[in-house]
Amino acid sequence: MQDAKDNGNALIAQNEFARAIEAYSKAISIGVCLSPLPVKLLSTCYSNRSEAMLRMNRNAEAADDAVQALFYESGNVKAHFRLGMAHFKMHDLDNAVNAWQKGLTFADKPGKKEFQKWLAKCKEPEKNVLDDGKDNTSNAVTILLKTVEEAYGRNDYKTSIMLLEQILVLAPTNAESLLRLGEITFTQSQKLEKAATLFERGIAAHPNMHEFYIGLADVQLQLKNYQTALDNYRIALECLAQSPNAAERDATTVKIGDVFMASGDGDSAMKFYSSILARDQKHQKALAGYATVLFHRANTLEASDPTKAEELHQEALQVRLHVLVANPKDRPAREAVADCIAHRGGVSRILKQLSSIGAESGAALAFLASLIKDYSVLPECCELYEQALKAQPTSSSYALNLVHAYEARAMYRTAIVSWHKFLNANKTISAGGVSCEHVLHIVQTLNAAEWKEERPTSPDFNLQPGTPLPPPPPITAAKLTPYTAEELDLLALFFTGVKLLYVTGFLAFIPPLVALLEPCRERRDLHLTTIRNEQAYFSCIAKLLERHTLPYAPAAVAAAVPIYLIGDSHCLSASWKTLTYQGAPHVLCPFLVTGVKIWHLRSESRFYPKSNLFSVLDAVPRGATVISILGEIDCREGLLISVEKGRYADLHEAASFVVELYVDLLRRFIRERDWTVFVHPVAPVLNETRNVVRAFNAVLKQCVCDAAAEESLHGSLRWLDFFEELLEPAPASAPVPVGGNREVLRRQYDLDGTHLSSSYVALLQRAADDAVAMTPQPV
Repeated sequence: MQDAKDNGNALIAQNEFARAIEAYSKAISIGVCLSPLPVKLLSTCYSNRSEAMLRMNRNAEAADDAVQALFYESGNVKAHFRLGMAHFKMHDLDNAVNAWQKGLTFADKPGKKEFQKWLAKCKEPEKNVLDDGKDNTSNAVTILLKTVEEAYGRNDYKTSIMLLEQILVLAPTNAESLLRLGEITFTQSQKLEKAATLFERGIAAHPNMHEFYIGLADVQLQLKNYQTALDNYRIALECLAQSPNAAERDATTVKIGDVFMASGDGDSAMKFYSSILARDQKHQKALAGYATVLFHRANTLEASDPTKAEELHQEALQVRLHVLVANPKDRPAREAVADCIAHRGGVSRILKQLSSIGAESGAALAFLASLIKDYSVLPECCELYEQALKAQPTSSSYALNLVHAYEARAMYRTAIVSWHKFLNANKTISAGGVSCEHVLHIVQTLNAAEWKEERPTSPDFNLQPGTPLPPPPPITAAKLTPYTAEELDLLALFFTGVKLLYVTGFLAFIPPLVALLEPCRERRDLHLTTIRNEQAYFSCIAKLLERHTLPYAPAAVAAAVPIYLIGDSHCLSASWKTLTYQGAPHVLCPFLVTGVKIWHLRSESRFYPKSNLFSVLDAVPRGATVISILGEIDCREGLLISVEKGRYADLHEAASFVVELYVDLLRRFIRERDWTVFVHPVAPVLNETRNVVRAFNAVLKQCVCDAAAEESLHGSLRWLDFFEELLEPAPASAPVPVGGNREVLRRQYDLDGTHLSSSYVALLQRAADDAVAMTPQPV
């Protein structure tokens, strides 16, 4: 890494800026894979690459690199200077001043003079720095637009928005900028009113450009202002009347049909779709609209004319499948097929359709099952995977996905029965030397088919595993070969079985299964494969077994009252531990929700983790005590992305939106189900996201405490206040952690770098006691 960085420095000295960028990029790619991360060197490489970008007038990218340099080392003086210079060259004087003022606080005496010189320039009458003060607005706009395209191409919407707004300061009626900014504001930021205003500005300045009318109509359609949308699509058609581009005219005609369909006028919609299909029978958008009309007509006829309704359903499904085959990644096409299959009788129809074209293979069934799962069409998803497995009974992939689908419905008994059935039918197939029969011998005493409930309320903690077969011989390094796709799926199926047994409380089976399967992971980078999620759960459970003996005092656990831990993988750490609550022993019972984000709670979301969450919540009894552990995936993946898209102004606004969704959900279940809910802070396990987690927890704590003071929730909603106790100051000699803060997770609470160890339950116990003692009085 050091050599690559030094090479970049030498190339900058030779004015070889493009090659210098390549050298720094190579150094960065090496550095981010090292452990521990060389944060200071990474900061230097990003800062130096920012300088090379500046020399090439790639100012937006220079700003990005300077920000990344400061992410790794907040006191990097050169990065502050280069960030300011990037903004200055893009005419963003406010952000330039902000960057240089921050840099002043870190600079030495000579450095302060340089910062002060450039700060003074910001106070001078604004000049076009791209042309040494000459009036060259057109040239500046051209350069900035090129930079916008580069930023947009790498999905850097925040930079794109900033640059486009700067262009509109220089050239308020620039058509390309108004159109692109309107598009980003509508599709990415989802700020509909602001997007409408931008398109209206474009119409005022460029009344003959159909793109602005279409953009405005798209926004108005989403706002359900149907007449306004219709008017603007029609004006767009008038603008296109003399255009040689028939495709654009047809696309706009289809959109007019969409307006009528959305407003409930299917007959008028059909006229517009049919007018296009009369000329082009393969027009995909028109076909999609045509199928939507058929689907809705079928629904209205089901009671009065079921035979005709069935004919229309079959035709709608046939057309939608045609559109899907032509556009397999198109979201509306996928959702439309999911809606058809979700409708009563949908599975029978799809099987009939596939049979009619000779495509009833396991692969086709599994593809459709996977597709509809994303839209929470889970019962039908399970049916299709059952059919796929029937067509190809040795497919560990289909078995794995079937088990996951039942798990998403919180149908643990059925999931384990399906898991066991596959193992029993395929005893000889193996991965890493471990066969299905090896696993079966351990779980032979477990008869999930006899359970009376999908999830046992009182699992038999004393049920003992069967006698294992002799373990397979170890695989030597010389014979170590990559797993095939089928072997990976089989391993994932084994790992998922371990997870299901762990969360349902059959803990005695966990040690022998981990001992059997752990050698399959040795010297394998399974976290880089298609089964990274399954192996992550298994790895967490294996680590818990290594650090904390399982099972946990079976007699004490069996006698304790359950407290329900609801959350993602972070609920595993405290699972099956006992604590004292209201003077009685309680056991922490995990109700796992895989991959859930709070963001999924939005009313418009159909993603299956949301359905999984509600299935789990429905399984928790009335009057229960619950600990809710949600938000880590939002902090790791969602919040900053939403800010980067311009959806929210900053992290606080994004966190506030998500937290309100979360607390509203808790309010609902407290009132409807008479729960007592303790809200668990997001665990600060990752260095990279600790700043985000801290900010999120501050918003969450305040919102929970405010809600807890409401009279209707008095005593039923409480915050577990132990976040600060998980952290300690980093040693003074340690490098600055990623994210720039100097806090680290206390070693005794670190399990595997991504989860808390079970040791933290003592903090949880104390926080629960304090929360009960400090219950606020109603207002």
